[in-house]
Amino acid sequence: MSIVSAERAIELISQASWSDNDVLRVFWLQVDGSRDQMAQSLRATLGREEVFAVVVRDDSFKIANRIFADISILLESCREQLIQAKENRAQRVTIVILVKESFSRAQVGSPITLPAWFPIRPGLHTHLYITDLLGLSNGTPLSGPEAQIDRVAELVFNLEHALVDALQTLQATDPSRAAGFLGKLIDKNNIDVAQRIDKYRAHLNGVGLPRGYRPNASEATNSIVSDMLRLFLSRSIDDTAKVAKQLDSHLPKAQRLLKPSYLGVALRPRGVHAVGTRNWYALLVGVYQSYQVMNAAAHAGDYGLYPPALVHYSSCDLQLFLEDARDLLVYE
Repeated sequence: MSIVSAERAIELISQASWSDNDVLRVFWLQVDGSRDQMAQSLRATLGREEVFAVVVRDDSFKIANRIFADISILLESCREQLIQAKENRAQRVTIVILVKESFSRAQVGSPITLPAWFPIRPGLHTHLYITDLLGLSNGTPLSGPEAQIDRVAELVFNLEHALVDALQTLQATDPSRAAGFLGKLIDKNNIDVAQRIDKYRAHLNGVGLPRGYRPNASEATNSIVSDMLRLFLSRSIDDTAKVAKQLDSHLPKAQRLLKPSYLGVALRPRGVHAVGTRNWYALLVGVYQSYQVMNAAAHAGDYGLYPPALVHYSSCDLQLFLEDARDLLVYE
């Protein structure tokens, strides 16, 4: 399998812009599963552009001083498909080379002269680049399928359930610590903890489709995730870490260290902190990141296009954290 299906790959190719005088371009795509099957599916005619794929099974395009020779071999191996492109009256050709392991560089290239038998502008002197299809800077909006927003939404919903369950368990065993936890989370005193938990439950029960869940930071929303968002948005990084330490003093979660999302590492607070503090800080950042990712997807038109691989792996990293955080709350 690949990050993208053949259908999605063709869609990305159709959206990629051409340079004015180019008639040939080459993308590479890493495929973990059957590359032969992917090659069969990656055949399309996009107006006057022919698209087809070639499986590369050797070390082609990995050695810098062999790029020119490798391109010549590639074109010769595609001669039959290229002749077919001429019969289809194609004006441009896109070749996708399918590799098992990603190249060390996102783009390699070499000046070439198209061979005399080439079906479109033979003899053209050009510079041919071999570019990572999933690394295209104008590849996908933040709402694209690579973002997997519905899965992120469901994981946030599941995490919120686990947070409310943990708070309710604490309320049953140690009401004073539950009150202390909510007091630090909401920054208020004399909170009716049981009533607050009931409101949290009612909010969750009102969500009909977890995959469509979208948290917000409104004070009018009776959600523990909303409370966490307001806390994070109202404080500096170091002050948020101080509150995380206080949260852990009331509802300890130091059984093991959570691996934070990449954003959690980028926003790490100064100083050395205990495991429980780091876990609660990671939870606050993870909830905030999820909130911003979903907001960005909802307003994707404001942010332009990004590399599909970046959007995909950023989402995967966040999903892994959300799953792990829920497991910490539920099972340990």
